[in-house]
Amino acid sequence: MPMKCIRCTFVLWLVVFSASAQKDQLDFFKVWGFLKYHHPALASGQIDADSLFLAHLAKNGTAEMLQSLEARQQFKLMAPSAYPAGKLVSHLNRSLRQLPRKIKKQLHDIYLHRFAAAEHYYYTPKHYGSQLPHEKPYIFADTIPYAYRMLSLAKIQAAVDYIFPHKYIMDQQFDQVVSHALSRFKVANSRQAFEKELLLLTAHLNDSHTLRFYKSLKNWNKILQVRYYPPFDYQLINGGKQLLVTHLIIPEHCRAAGIQKGDIITKMNHMTIAERVAQLRQYLSVSNTRALEQRLNRYSDNLMFTTDSLQTRLHYERDGQLKETVVTWASKPDDFKLLSNYVNEQAASKAKGTALEHAAEGVIIFRAGETTRFLNALPESQLLTGMDSLFTIAGQQKGLIFDMRSYPDWAGFFYLLYNRYGQNRQPFAHYYAVDKQHLGKFRLLTDTVEYYPPTATPGYRTYNGKVVILVNGGTVSAGEYYTMFLQHLFPQSITIGSQTAGADGDEKILTLPGGYHLPFSGNSIFYPDGTPTQRRGVRINVRAVPKSKDLLKGEDTLLEEALRRMLR
Repeated sequence: MPMKCIRCTFVLWLVVFSASAQKDQLDFFKVWGFLKYHHPALASGQIDADSLFLAHLAKNGTAEMLQSLEARQQFKLMAPSAYPAGKLVSHLNRSLRQLPRKIKKQLHDIYLHRFAAAEHYYYTPKHYGSQLPHEKPYIFADTIPYAYRMLSLAKIQAAVDYIFPHKYIMDQQFDQVVSHALSRFKVANSRQAFEKELLLLTAHLNDSHTLRFYKSLKNWNKILQVRYYPPFDYQLINGGKQLLVTHLIIPEHCRAAGIQKGDIITKMNHMTIAERVAQLRQYLSVSNTRALEQRLNRYSDNLMFTTDSLQTRLHYERDGQLKETVVTWASKPDDFKLLSNYVNEQAASKAKGTALEHAAEGVIIFRAGETTRFLNALPESQLLTGMDSLFTIAGQQKGLIFDMRSYPDWAGFFYLLYNRYGQNRQPFAHYYAVDKQHLGKFRLLTDTVEYYPPTATPGYRTYNGKVVILVNGGTVSAGEYYTMFLQHLFPQSITIGSQTAGADGDEKILTLPGGYHLPFSGNSIFYPDGTPTQRRGVRINVRAVPKSKDLLKGEDTLLEEALRRMLR
């Protein structure tokens, strides 16, 4: 045989062998995940799932792993309860069906006799609990060893398979994502390389609850190329293609660069603004584009610009003319004082104590992120009567505005509102949680207490004024949940704004080797008619986004639209 043919045959054999080895490893991950959440010995904590994985990883020994379980403990039969009908369910993972017949039979037998007790070793005791129990952090000084990188990948894969309700609405099927990531995880020898792969992997969850995961990484600044803060504030405009300079925080730096309020930045170095947004989306998990843009608009997060170098060339427009400049980012002690003062001013509450905030004459506005001021100002013995008095005064106004664009800081506010204006105890949402009888399936919670706490009693009073709810991409999780609550409480309300973050429901947090904490949506919320909120967000009656002219004047486009509709 000619040497060239021998060489081609050898290369072909290597490709086939490599593909086969990768499939064996992926099958090993999948079977281990199934065992972790279903086998009575693992799900009860009698056998440590991580130790089982590490013991058989070297040979990707799926069959050997199953044999070791049979040899160490004969699991007892468990009779699962009948599964109630529900809209959001998942089934035994289809990819397991490609395994050899003997292994499939073993898994089928385990599933028939799976762990079905209430206290699962690797799942939260309460469906609304966040921290998944008994997941070891495995702290390493620097490099994450190969075995623990593989364990991280397998843990995430298993969590998606069995306790993530939204795997069916991800942009890409997660088995394929893991398959493509496997080779990169194998060679991610440094901590920074490993953390980069974690971000690239988890971005595929398409879940805004996961967005903050980057903050738990030691090298997120280097990966996302951010170090210094810009000397000006900004907002994305024109569908995330441009940045509008809205405020000069460090005038000295801005004067040196010739940057003025109202300038429209189109490019940084050789990257357009749209390209930077797309680059960040590769690393940051979001349910939709609006959620990402809203996060990038937060100056304090400092994600938008590549600021790993002290200076950057910016391309911008002013009065229709294209210009270029080199801007120096904030780096001096005096710079940080100005930055700190600005961020604190932005975060300051609009009202104090129990004073009701008037958006206009006859219109009261309640801001979701500023309700604990009532709780803190009223003595505990006067809380119920005090809040009822405030709601009585508000109820005498011609209009109420609920600003849900910040995270609710006190759930009790909404239920006390219900104690006055609630008309019924009908669920305002359909809440699906993991069915512990069948991990991987989700069941509808029908108990009224899941939607209204025991202290919440409908007051049956009627508010005849106009009600507006304000939302945007920063309306996330509880913000979306209580927006649905308000929409139900005030059927006459209109919701104004842009698509919300699309991450409703309680989150779960999975601890990974290296001490990382991965959050993701662990339950799922629908409207009572079956309309989903994950990735879509809440229902909106009037679509509105901030106008550039309003941003420059410090005016609130959504609030102005609300007042226009109320006072006309």
